[in-house]
Amino acid sequence: MWLLLACSASDVDEKEAARAREAAAHADLRGRERYSPAPAVGKPAPDPALIGLSRPESVLHDPLADLYLISNVNGVPFEKDNNGFISLASPAGELKNLKWIAGGSGGVTLHAPKGTGLVGRDLYVSDIDTVRVFDADSGAPKREISVDSASFLNDIAVSAAGRVFVSDTGIGATGPTGTDTIWEIVGSEAKVFAKGPELHGPNGLFVDGETLRVATWNAREIQGFLLDGSPAPPLALASSQLDGLTAGPDGQLYVSSWEAGGVLQPGRAPELWRNALPSAADIGVDLGRNRLLVPLMEAGTVVFLPLHQAPGTEEAAAPQAVPAPAPAAGQR
Repeated sequence: MWLLLACSASDVDEKEAARAREAAAHADLRGRERYSPAPAVGKPAPDPALIGLSRPESVLHDPLADLYLISNVNGVPFEKDNNGFISLASPAGELKNLKWIAGGSGGVTLHAPKGTGLVGRDLYVSDIDTVRVFDADSGAPKREISVDSASFLNDIAVSAAGRVFVSDTGIGATGPTGTDTIWEIVGSEAKVFAKGPELHGPNGLFVDGETLRVATWNAREIQGFLLDGSPAPPLALASSQLDGLTAGPDGQLYVSSWEAGGVLQPGRAPELWRNALPSAADIGVDLGRNRLLVPLMEAGTVVFLPLHQAPGTEEAAAPQAVPAPAPAAGQR
């Protein structure tokens, strides 16, 4: 809400009003200068489809249950405070269970959940230095894989064959840690798939056919690796601080960028597909509805955005927020 609501047009001239609006916008970012707003392009930002979340980091569509699974850091992303949780929401925008899986409840340990991925009915969740596996139907904990050398396990991507990849962005509470790695979970072990400073803070992951795409936090590029581990040509971009990475039904890649304040579409013009999406984190996709799922981490909301439409089709309107009481943890 702007700081000018109590002022009339006669009290403040247009230049002062503009300066006040800009100051309010920057104040809302709580001093995070690196999250600079992008120039206005395309359509205005939509109303949030889901509200009342707590630092939502990722959104995953479970096509079998037809529900959205939302990881909530609920605090500092580096801290082992056991208060993170996973929310369940419907595609209509109904928050069905705020704390479906919750740290400290029902024998669950969950500190700062980030990336998520499904292998059958196993839900993989990255959590600082551990990958936790839950039953995707009941939410019950099943097992965990410790990655002792990791500092910031982040996104998860799953191949068509069920291979599970996890990024370690290599950052900590005091800055870079040098642990930049892409791990592969094999059974009960984490094995190095790629490692080194040349990964430039690997963040979002997406398996694009036979290529693992890697969004970099510290470079303006999406790196690529064939699934045998050999490098593939990178995709250059105009912005850095890349976060979530996915593709639409037509195969077009989308990547969120904190520096750009929106979502980019590599290889298309304009590259900035949607702006006015500050702190857009690990984006997901609902392929059946042709919809991008965008968590706005600092705002505590998720927005639904219609993707590029085939000729002759209509865009679906973003659903309105439908708040609902949350059931107890573990209830679907």
